[in-house]
Order: sequence, then structure tokens, then C-alpha cells
Amino acid sequence: MKDVVDIIDENKWAWAMYGFQCDTDFWDPYYDVVNKKGDSKEWKIEYVGKETEGWKMMVDYFKLNKK
Repeated sequence: MKDVVDIIDENKWAWAMYGFQCDTDFWDPYYDVVNKKGDSKEWKIEYVGKETEGWKMMVDYFKLNKK
């Protein structure tokens, strides 16, 4: 997700909407893969709240935009 946000920021496109109005749980920042050690074909995503790496990364980018 960080790579995607970097590209969007480089082009000065708005990206915040995509983080909050997801069409699938895969892109939702409150969901994460819960069994990353297993085979990627068996990965399951579940709601885990604001402790996901994706959410933390988005918050860091929001902080940069406040400056």
C-alpha cells in the first residue's frame, strides 16, 4: 500500500478517499491478513481495527500533509 500512496503523492493526486471508501476489505485500512506465516493462497483477511500496518502508514502520511 505504501508504494501506491507514494505514487499517488508524487503525482499530487488525492488518495484519502480510497482509504475510507473501499469496495473490498482487501483495501480497507482496518483489515489485515491474520495468518501471514502460512501459504499466501490460504491467507484470510479480518477486521483488526486501527492496529494494522496499513492504518499506521496512512496516519503517518496524514501527519506529513498537515505540515
